[in-house]
Amino acid sequence: MKLHGKCIYQYALLLILSQTTEVIFGLTYINSSITGTQHWTLNESPFIIIHNDFIINPKSKLIIDPGVRILIGAGLSIKVKGVIYAKGTSDRRIVFTKWSASDKHNSPLENNVNETKILPRINTFTDQPYHKIRLVNGKCINQGELQIWLASKWRSVCSQNNEWSKIDSRIACQQLGYFNGNFSLGAQSFNRYPSVQIIKPNCFGNETNKLGLFSCPGLMENISYGRNICGTLMSLCFLLK
Repeated sequence: MKLHGKCIYQYALLLILSQTTEVIFGLTYINSSITGTQHWTLNESPFIIIHNDFIINPKSKLIIDPGVRILIGAGLSIKVKGVIYAKGTSDRRIVFTKWSASDKHNSPLENNVNETKILPRINTFTDQPYHKIRLVNGKCINQGELQIWLASKWRSVCSQNNEWSKIDSRIACQQLGYFNGNFSLGAQSFNRYPSVQIIKPNCFGNETNKLGLFSCPGLMENISYGRNICGTLMSLCFLLK
């Protein structure tokens, strides 16, 4: 995964957290928040985030050296209140990838780590796995396809005919930490990812950031999900402001 240009700081800002507390066989497990300044070096790579949600506290700083790899467990909530400095080089890129205990190729004890093509954009307001949303496949942090965490998987959201209202869009954007934004229908889903069909959230506009979309009537009712659920429906894309 390439991290470059104007987006690198923002990508890193949402993905990297926490203080290193345990180093085993050149592996560094992360299990506490950062206070002060932390420096992640290549010798201690990869850094593995699998236990808890993580926080960079206010006025704290994380420095990541070129070539460092960061493995992140599914469903973790990441909250960033400080600063991250991460800048790779052409021959030593900083790599963010998923970690799964059920996938031996993603085990921290393997020499090779499979690189994910989806950059997690994790909702910073919710604490429960089933209340998370994110954007993926965008050129920068404030744009991309909407996904929600449902039934132990990240699932792409599909809809049709601009059924989402401006209120629905605003609630989703606020849940992602922005004031407002616009949505559009992207390419046809064609079941590229595990998906969830949310035709119309029907938000009232007074939903809290903590639950956001998940407290809207359209999501509190039965919704359909699965790999083949979206078919030729359109993926839902956002541009946050």
